[in-house]
Amino acid sequence: MTPFSHRWRKLSVGIAAILVATLITGFSPASAQEDAPPSDAPPPEAPSCEVELGTKLVKIPAVWPNGRVVERDESAVIPLAEPLSGTVVASGITGDLAHLEDEFDGTFRLTQFEEQIKVEFLDAAGDVIATTVPTPDLPDLTPAAPFNLPSVELDRPAVAVKIVHAGVTESEPNSIAVPCVNFKALGADSHPSDYVTFNLCPFDAAIVPGTICGFLSVPEDRDVDGSRLISVAFAIVLGDGSSADPLVYLEGGPGGAPINLLGLRHEFGMVAIAGGRDVIYIDQRGTGYSQPNLVCTTERQLTEPPPVILSAEEALAFQQSIVERCFDRLDAEGVNINGFTTPENAADVADLRVALGISEWNLFGGSYGTNVGLTIMRDRPEGVRSVVLDSVFPPEVNVAGGGDQGIGFLKQLDAIAARCDADAACSADIPDLRTDIIAAVDNLNAEPVIAVGTEAEFLFGIEGVPFDGFLLLQILNQQQNNRFLAAAVHAAADDNPAVRAEGIQLFLRAVMFDLIGLPLPEQNAALTQLRLGIPGPASQFSDGFFDTVVCAEEFPFATGATSYDGEPWGATIEAFASSMVTASLAFRCPIVDIAPEDPIVNEPITSDIRTLVTYTDNDSQTVPEWSELTASRLPNAELVFFPNLAHVVAFSGPCPQSVIGQFVANPNADLDTSCVADLPTITYVGTLPNIPPLPPIDEFFAQLAGLAGEDGAVADDGDGAAVQGTGTLAHPSR
Repeated sequence: MTPFSHRWRKLSVGIAAILVATLITGFSPASAQEDAPPSDAPPPEAPSCEVELGTKLVKIPAVWPNGRVVERDESAVIPLAEPLSGTVVASGITGDLAHLEDEFDGTFRLTQFEEQIKVEFLDAAGDVIATTVPTPDLPDLTPAAPFNLPSVELDRPAVAVKIVHAGVTESEPNSIAVPCVNFKALGADSHPSDYVTFNLCPFDAAIVPGTICGFLSVPEDRDVDGSRLISVAFAIVLGDGSSADPLVYLEGGPGGAPINLLGLRHEFGMVAIAGGRDVIYIDQRGTGYSQPNLVCTTERQLTEPPPVILSAEEALAFQQSIVERCFDRLDAEGVNINGFTTPENAADVADLRVALGISEWNLFGGSYGTNVGLTIMRDRPEGVRSVVLDSVFPPEVNVAGGGDQGIGFLKQLDAIAARCDADAACSADIPDLRTDIIAAVDNLNAEPVIAVGTEAEFLFGIEGVPFDGFLLLQILNQQQNNRFLAAAVHAAADDNPAVRAEGIQLFLRAVMFDLIGLPLPEQNAALTQLRLGIPGPASQFSDGFFDTVVCAEEFPFATGATSYDGEPWGATIEAFASSMVTASLAFRCPIVDIAPEDPIVNEPITSDIRTLVTYTDNDSQTVPEWSELTASRLPNAELVFFPNLAHVVAFSGPCPQSVIGQFVANPNADLDTSCVADLPTITYVGTLPNIPPLPPIDEFFAQLAGLAGEDGAVADDGDGAAVQGTGTLAHPSR
């Protein structure tokens, strides 16, 4: 764990400790829609638990390193108030006791290793008749977390349960608490609301005041009779009660999950758009806090990587090993991967509306979330008042074979070069950016710059990152509006390796300070993240869910690629563009081995639901033509173009948020889009700011905190001396 990670842990423990006693249940957002409480309303009272454990579960070595023998404290068999049978789900709270008190010296020891539990169901004879899958691993940065496990089938009544450890080795210390577990039997006569379990908010959602969290139990595969129930996590940020129709946020990916950074999603986008409405964030099936989670992090951490400088063959073998191990594990855990697709995902969202008793709501989808929104419009349109599709990925576009994303990337490179050529200052310093891009990629592939220091640790999480030509291409693909981009490319194109190395380090420092927001206090995003969003246990991108979606819905229907007719970019860059998706899928999908979806997933969708389509030209992830195509197929859609912004324009500032907010407030009213004319153009600086080496990351954050007031804004002594004009911190001695 890096010092940066420890910083998150120390902060989050204090936040999460407040939440342990707040197990939320019995609250109905359906009734809240009629008489919505203000966002600062007190939380509902916690219920009594069916199973309360007064002692922690402990499994540690028989002999502690100091020689003291420690007893094992295992869960007892706990009788149930009433027998359970049929389809049963379990939910509750696990407490990560990441420190055991040492009776000899009173100190605490970090003992977090595979902190997981599972539930055993016992019949009258004391025999185990069923066992749940384990809870997800708990990280060491939170003392408590909610869980809702996939269902088990009890073929005879269970009269007792036992909570046991899962995934623990005898040689590693381990501790965990389970303060509360509840059980629910679900069947054909259950009401839709019975499939919702309200629970503790994970700490990274509870950061936002007025948030209520829970899980929806849904069939893993609706095409399979008797399919087990899995859980879909959601978080509701209560509005001011002025509107009865919530706004639903559909994350992109496929594989992203919004709850882990709820504060940032809400503060920098949805709160301005919602207009006082409740906002519902959903971790789509297979992602985030939903269970099972199809993240392959474990396999990535346990698979031994090849040397830093990879050949294409080594890189391919490494990735294949991860995919194979991950999907072997998912299969062993009983996961039916055929259920993890967009149609099932869309059905989950529609079922949540019914289960919460909401008569009407509004959908906001960004990137892949637009595909989910369009699928809802086709399959389950009831109750949808309006739809916002931001940076559209439509079903009829096939990223596995059409080549549109790669061609879009080459067009973005054209635009990057053209911006510098058209700008007198940039072109004076960089006469031929197109040639520099080609040279920079070749230079960095031949001899990668090893990024080190605080900037590397801040941006990548580790030091010693090999910054090669392919990483530069990824940055060019996603950061076209970064003002330092052209200067970084120019430095990397230099014949002198020392110039290249210094240029990459200066570029990363400049990006870091832009990200933090210095010297502009209102843009201090790093400190805002401390207040509004902390990466939690569900922060990993669900690469397994990405694979199931694209391998079921894109790869089987791949068509011939279209061609790029612009000025050539050379073999290396054009090969990168053409393989942005297809090369990966060609080896991943045979390993995943998922059944192809119904061909309808690749057919155009039309709907009369009032829809706003928003997009930008500065986007090679969902190319502009896709949004235009989608709007042309929706007879009741309005298309608004925002030039020079970034992918998913809703997070680019007040102008798109104002326009989208107007639409959500009144989908049939005329929109005031005058702010679009005032959007700034993208300009590149010709030289990188000379930012001196930074102190170690903990010292750097101490300086940053010292510059910040109580509200997180950067302090200024009146003459601008607190920060340099280039955006650097003051000298450490200040």
